[in-house]
Amino acid sequence: MQETLQFTCNGLTVRGVLHRPETGAPRAGVLLLHGWGGTRSGPHRILHSAGERLAEKGFASLRFDFRGRGDSDGGVLDHDLNSMIEDAKRAADYARAELELRTLYLVGICSGGEVAVGAMH
Repeated sequence: MQETLQFTCNGLTVRGVLHRPETGAPRAGVLLLHGWGGTRSGPHRILHSAGERLAEKGFASLRFDFRGRGDSDGGVLDHDLNSMIEDAKRAADYARAELELRTLYLVGICSGGEVAVGAMH
């Protein structure tokens, strides 16, 4: 099951997609983080496919466009790794609150990997 979502970070709207398992509560959650110049689908839709497969295995996953990318508000040149880390932290808070998740994994590709490390609490 896939649904759109949005949350705000520093006054700008961040837009994304939530994949949920078809039945039952999710085993855990996965925050999928795209790279610097990418969007929430990832190159060749790798993050989209990962979200679908994670849901099939009982995980919830959230993938979103960082501010200044894709469908999220803001300009590309107004954001950097620090703002991407802020977005990831806010997305993690959103996922924990909305899905009542106790376990949340952060997975990133390219600079999304750096963001995952920077966003660890």
